[in-house]
Amino acid sequence: MSRAQEEDITCPKCGLNQSVTYWTSINVTVDPELRQKLFAGEINVFRCSSCNTAAPLSVAFMYHDMTRQFCAWYYPFNSIKDPETLRHFTEDGKPCAEFPQMMAARMPKYMTEPPVVFHPHELLRYIEFREALYAYHHPDA
Repeated sequence: MSRAQEEDITCPKCGLNQSVTYWTSINVTVDPELRQKLFAGEINVFRCSSCNTAAPLSVAFMYHDMTRQFCAWYYPFNSIKDPETLRHFTEDGKPCAEFPQMMAARMPKYMTEPPVVFHPHELLRYIEFREALYAYHHPDA
Protein backbone atom coordinates (compact mmCIF):
# COMPACT_ATOMS: atom_id res chain seq x y z
CA MET A 1 0.00 0.00 0.00
CA SER A 2 1.22 3.49 -0.79
CA ARG A 3 1.09 5.98 2.06
CA ALA A 4 0.96 9.73 1.79
CA GLN A 5 0.89 12.39 4.47
CA GLU A 6 0.27 16.11 4.44
CA GLU A 7 2.24 18.85 6.12
CA ASP A 8 2.13 22.62 6.06
CA ILE A 9 5.30 24.04 4.53
CA THR A 10 6.36 27.65 4.13
CA CYS A 11 7.90 28.54 0.78
CA PRO A 12 11.53 29.59 1.33
CA LYS A 13 11.26 32.16 -1.49
CA CYS A 14 7.91 33.94 -1.10
CA GLY A 15 6.83 32.84 2.40
CA LEU A 16 3.46 31.36 1.40
CA ASN A 17 2.33 28.63 3.79
CA GLN A 18 0.64 25.72 2.03
CA SER A 19 -0.30 22.10 2.56
CA VAL A 20 2.01 19.66 0.79
CA THR A 21 1.51 15.94 0.23
CA TYR A 22 4.54 13.71 0.63
CA TRP A 23 5.01 9.95 0.41
CA THR A 24 6.36 7.64 3.12
CA SER A 25 5.76 4.49 1.06
CA ILE A 26 5.06 3.87 -2.59
CA ASN A 27 3.83 0.53 -3.87
CA VAL A 28 4.19 0.56 -7.64
CA THR A 29 2.26 -2.66 -8.08
CA VAL A 30 -0.84 -1.10 -6.53
CA ASP A 31 -0.14 2.44 -7.80
CA PRO A 32 1.96 2.13 -11.00
CA GLU A 33 1.67 5.85 -11.75
CA LEU A 34 3.88 6.53 -8.70
CA ARG A 35 6.83 4.87 -10.43
CA GLN A 36 6.44 7.28 -13.34
CA LYS A 37 6.19 10.21 -10.93
CA LEU A 38 9.32 9.08 -9.07
CA PHE A 39 11.34 8.86 -12.29
CA ALA A 40 9.94 12.24 -13.39
CA GLY A 41 11.17 13.82 -10.14
CA GLU A 42 7.66 14.48 -8.85
CA ILE A 43 7.71 12.42 -5.62
CA ASN A 44 8.43 14.30 -2.39
CA VAL A 45 9.04 17.62 -4.08
CA PHE A 46 7.70 20.92 -2.76
CA ARG A 47 6.21 23.17 -5.44
CA CYS A 48 5.00 26.59 -4.38
CA SER A 49 1.58 27.42 -5.79
CA SER A 50 2.40 31.14 -5.70
CA CYS A 51 5.93 31.59 -7.04
CA ASN A 52 6.50 28.11 -8.53
CA THR A 53 9.65 27.49 -6.46
CA ALA A 54 10.50 23.77 -6.37
CA ALA A 55 12.62 21.99 -3.78
CA PRO A 56 13.08 18.37 -2.75
CA LEU A 57 11.55 17.36 0.57
CA SER A 58 13.93 15.63 2.95
CA VAL A 59 11.69 12.61 3.56
CA ALA A 60 12.54 8.92 3.94
CA PHE A 61 10.29 6.49 2.08
CA MET A 62 10.04 2.88 0.98
CA TYR A 63 9.79 1.86 -2.66
CA HIS A 64 7.93 -1.45 -3.05
CA ASP A 65 7.43 -3.55 -6.18
CA MET A 66 5.38 -6.65 -5.33
CA THR A 67 5.45 -7.99 -8.91
CA ARG A 68 9.24 -8.07 -9.08
CA GLN A 69 9.50 -8.83 -5.34
CA PHE A 70 11.85 -6.14 -4.15
CA CYS A 71 11.76 -3.04 -2.05
CA ALA A 72 14.28 -0.41 -0.99
CA TRP A 73 14.42 2.35 1.59
CA TYR A 74 15.48 5.83 0.58
CA TYR A 75 16.85 8.05 3.34
CA PRO A 76 18.15 11.58 2.71
CA PHE A 77 21.88 11.49 3.42
CA ASN A 78 21.67 14.26 6.02
CA SER A 79 19.43 11.99 8.09
CA ILE A 80 22.41 9.82 9.12
CA LYS A 81 23.17 12.41 11.80
CA ASP A 82 19.67 12.16 13.26
CA PRO A 83 19.38 9.78 16.25
CA GLU A 84 15.71 9.22 15.36
CA THR A 85 16.78 7.81 11.99
CA LEU A 86 19.66 5.79 13.41
CA ARG A 87 17.41 4.03 15.91
CA HIS A 88 15.68 2.37 12.92
CA PHE A 89 18.85 0.35 12.20
CA THR A 90 20.99 -2.25 13.91
CA GLU A 91 24.69 -1.61 14.39
CA ASP A 92 25.46 -3.55 11.19
CA GLY A 93 23.08 -1.37 9.13
CA LYS A 94 20.08 -3.66 8.91
CA PRO A 95 16.63 -2.16 9.40
CA CYS A 96 15.13 -2.93 12.80
CA ALA A 97 11.80 -4.72 12.85
CA GLU A 98 9.21 -2.16 13.88
CA PHE A 99 6.24 -4.42 13.48
CA PRO A 100 4.78 -7.20 15.63
CA GLN A 101 6.36 -10.63 15.26
CA MET A 102 3.06 -11.94 13.94
CA MET A 103 3.22 -9.54 11.00
CA ALA A 104 6.88 -10.40 10.39
CA ALA A 105 5.97 -14.07 9.97
CA ARG A 106 3.63 -13.15 7.09
CA MET A 107 5.97 -10.62 5.50
CA PRO A 108 7.72 -11.78 2.31
CA LYS A 109 11.42 -12.50 2.85
CA TYR A 110 12.52 -9.79 0.41
CA MET A 111 10.94 -7.18 2.70
CA THR A 112 12.77 -8.22 5.86
CA GLU A 113 16.15 -6.70 4.93
CA PRO A 114 15.61 -4.16 2.17
CA PRO A 115 18.62 -2.25 0.86
CA VAL A 116 19.02 1.33 2.03
CA VAL A 117 20.08 4.10 -0.36
CA PHE A 118 20.97 7.70 0.43
CA HIS A 119 20.64 9.54 -2.86
CA PRO A 120 17.58 9.79 -5.14
CA HIS A 121 19.65 8.77 -8.19
CA GLU A 122 20.97 5.76 -6.30
CA LEU A 123 17.37 4.68 -5.71
CA LEU A 124 16.48 5.09 -9.39
CA ARG A 125 19.53 3.09 -10.48
CA TYR A 126 18.71 0.32 -8.00
CA ILE A 127 15.14 0.15 -9.33
CA GLU A 128 16.41 -0.04 -12.92
CA PHE A 129 18.87 -2.78 -11.93
CA ARG A 130 16.16 -4.87 -10.27
CA GLU A 131 13.78 -4.38 -13.18
CA ALA A 132 16.51 -5.47 -15.62
CA LEU A 133 17.21 -8.57 -13.52
CA TYR A 134 13.53 -9.43 -13.48
CA ALA A 135 13.23 -8.99 -17.25
CA TYR A 136 16.32 -11.15 -17.81
CA HIS A 137 15.06 -13.97 -15.59
CA HIS A 138 11.41 -13.70 -16.73
CA PRO A 139 11.61 -12.97 -20.48
CA ASP A 140 7.97 -13.92 -21.03
CA ALA A 141 6.59 -11.65 -18.28
